[in-house]
Amino acid sequence: MKILLDENLSRALCHSEPDLEILHSRDVGFAGLKNGELLAQMKLASFQSLITADRNLPFQQNLASTAVSIIVLDIHPNTEGNQAACFEAVIAAARVIQPGDHMTIEGPHPKRLAKQ
Repeated sequence: MKILLDENLSRALCHSEPDLEILHSRDVGFAGLKNGELLAQMKLASFQSLITADRNLPFQQNLASTAVSIIVLDIHPNTEGNQAACFEAVIAAARVIQPGDHMTIEGPHPKRLAKQ
């Protein structure tokens, strides 16, 4: 499966996983693309999933028409450490998410920590 990391995530998250190819948007020439254009380019380049910290993206785009799935990291602040803290859950989600769907992975967030 070919997965794209949005430009709002760290390149350090790109690594090899069995059956997963994880690439960063900057490394494939997708940096700076608006959401609709990004999803269209992903489909043309045979990406199946996008991992992003943009919580609004799944609600602003028609995912069913793109056949691209989106995994959203709900973290704050959006730091490399917070991204890495929930990346195991992201990999698990990437293996089961269906085309056109979206999932949210809750990671470190001050509001959630305050409730504990």
